Amino acid sequence: MRGIQVDLPAQDELAEAVAYYELVEEGLGERFMLEFRDLAWRIADNPRQYACFHSGRKVTMNAFPYVLLYKFDNELVYILAVVHGRINPTNLRRRMERWRK
Repeated sequence: MRGIQVDLPAQDELAEAVAYYELVEEGLGERFMLEFRDLAWRIADNPRQYACFHSGRKVTMNAFPYVLLYKFDNELVYILAVVHGRINPTNLRRRMERWRK
């Protein structure tokens, strides 16, 4: 199984989402983080299982309206973004194009 590296902007987005959901309801931020971790390990286990998105892949979280954008190589999965599903797709494409690995 590959390792997981969360890009700095994605770390910030993850922290913001966790904080937001914790304000909405106590414990909801923790549930968001648990789902993120579970999904990240599923990606690492089989990164080709999710939809292609420009030069990478994307997957939607099950219980939250968030999308993870990622790339991978033989050793690591690089999580590039943790964004709300309603973000402008053009911004997501630009994000993928800026990240080269």
